Amino acid sequence: MAIENNDIKSLANAAKALPLQSLIGGPLEACVQAQAQAAEATQRYIWGTGFRPVDAANTEFEAVTVSFSFTQNGVLKMLTVPLLTIVPIPYMQIDTVKIRFNADMSVDNNGNLMAKYSTDTATIEKQSVSKYSLHNNLNVEVVASGHSMPEGVNKMLELLGNCMEIKDILPISARVIYLDEKTKSAIVYVGDVESEDKLTCDGAYKKSWNKYKGMAMLEFREKGDFVITSGGRSAVVTVK
Repeated sequence: MAIENNDIKSLANAAKALPLQSLIGGPLEACVQAQAQAAEATQRYIWGTGFRPVDAANTEFEAVTVSFSFTQNGVLKMLTVPLLTIVPIPYMQIDTVKIRFNADMSVDNNGNLMAKYSTDTATIEKQSVSKYSLHNNLNVEVVASGHSMPEGVNKMLELLGNCMEIKDILPISARVIYLDEKTKSAIVYVGDVESEDKLTCDGAYKKSWNKYKGMAMLEFREKGDFVITSGGRSAVVTVK
């Protein structure tokens, strides 16, 4: 069956009727929204994991740190590290989006015009009186992978990394102690104390020192965090 000029115009008009804006623009818009959601997830992870508020109004934040104690050359030391510098931060970015669109127009022996477009999940057909049928397929391929952090985040991590601190600490029997229900007091023992005069702790109720063992005992009767210092070293004990 020969194709006349009017038939060619009919095919052209049928092709123009295809919803190309939604077929091609829809997947692109979905990719943009997916990228925005991934960025928001990274932002929530950074704020929720690496920082904590320091005021009730949540207007000021401080970095969450992790402390490790270890012995080096017989001296007890503590390493304090910002948490974000030792855990991986999830960050995904869309690398490429490939949209493949194919249209196949052919003569329908039944004399009907059928417009048919499909994706992997749906097929839609439209019919009207004509001599032709129209077929097209849409294939969308999205490739995403983990990427390096944006420059601002890298700068923040660099500054946090510079805040790592190693310091000598006093050996104490426990870092967290509890007030006894009967005596209303809590006791912690401190090692490597050269003399009672060099041992200081604001908030301690009483202290005693055993010069033969080089050990001191501190008694607390209030809850809180207390700093113990001796000979240029320090330790923090929490009383609950």
